[in-house]
Amino acid sequence: MGNQIFEKSRKAVPNYSRKFIKNSFSIIERIHHLLQQKNMSQKDLAQKLSKTESEISKILSPGHNMTLKTISKIEDALDEKIIMIPKPAQTNPSAELFTSPTKAKV
Repeated sequence: MGNQIFEKSRKAVPNYSRKFIKNSFSIIERIHHLLQQKNMSQKDLAQKLSKTESEISKILSPGHNMTLKTISKIEDALDEKIIMIPKPAQTNPSAELFTSPTKAKV
């Protein structure tokens, strides 16, 4: 009976929630990998971001909804990309306004 309840509950979880958790874990794993690669601790990251260790611990906990701004700040502090977004084969001219200021046509 308990197994049936668990299975029913699991199936009731929306797909976007599953994707959120999967993406959350992937981002956290990437940050931990970068910290390890750079021989940095969460305390070091906290200092670079002018945050407390407990704030970093909360940010890096599964299910925490990191904003793009927070992810960008961490990318800046680590001087590494966290989220890689594939570029489309064809460049959208309006996208150049944001990616290549020297090529932007105003």
